[in-house]
Amino acid sequence: MKITPRMAQEWWDKYQESVANGSFENYRPFSERDCNAIVADIKAGRWHYDATPIRFDDNDNLIDGQHRIMAIIRAGIAVVSMVVWGVEGKEAVRQIDTNRPRTLTQHFKNEGYKDAIVASGTCVTLWRLRNRQWGPGPNRRKPTTEESFATMRRNKSRVYDAIQRTKGPQGHQLMCHTLAGALHVMFIDQNHEAADDFFDYVTNGSSNGKTPQHRPVVKLRTALEISKPKSARQGRLSVFEQSMLAIHCFNMERAKRHIARLQIPNDLPPILTDEQCLDQYGA
Repeated sequence: MKITPRMAQEWWDKYQESVANGSFENYRPFSERDCNAIVADIKAGRWHYDATPIRFDDNDNLIDGQHRIMAIIRAGIAVVSMVVWGVEGKEAVRQIDTNRPRTLTQHFKNEGYKDAIVASGTCVTLWRLRNRQWGPGPNRRKPTTEESFATMRRNKSRVYDAIQRTKGPQGHQLMCHTLAGALHVMFIDQNHEAADDFFDYVTNGSSNGKTPQHRPVVKLRTALEISKPKSARQGRLSVFEQSMLAIHCFNMERAKRHIARLQIPNDLPPILTDEQCLDQYGA
């Protein structure tokens, strides 16, 4: 059936009233992050009917679908969904969401994408970086399945080029592969040649130019090598720290800045244009 924002609002108001007066107890906290992800899909036309129902129990209490209902209200757009009334007993409620969900990698494989594990992870990371959802924090979210597919469709050739460019020797992947792939896609927007040279050195220790020890990319590779062994727990770099260092070093590399010591930035730096790099770091 088509659920209009007005209909969703009526269901939501009744649901809140039941929770408030104690006639129904909701055991699942509301997640702003999950709701906002659905809102984004609805507004972008990516929300598709999949026969997953919104469920009400035999007392007309909403037992499954609170995030979808609120998303319809916030998006202000009607959505087609199956709706089921009369689900009986707490035993039935306990069955909800207990089946094993399909992973994004499985969806990518189903669509025929090769290297689905790395490709899907690269698209997730790329989306999060571009939408400022990268890094720690309770309100940071991953893309929905449709957002991930949209990212892949827009960047398919560049994603696969990045995966190959940033793939290290077997058993010696210094930087997280999906992070390196996502950053390569973003770096080539500013300077394709510099991005290729940067990751050639980070990945394989090779470069088109000279590699004096004071080059930022040399310092980055050294930090990754020190961090890689599982025994190096004390100085092991998190994936977020890797991303901060990589962007910081790529910016300095294009300004031809030499450094004596590499320090982790306080926050994720922006990827600067070549001109901005020269202005900030000097020639």
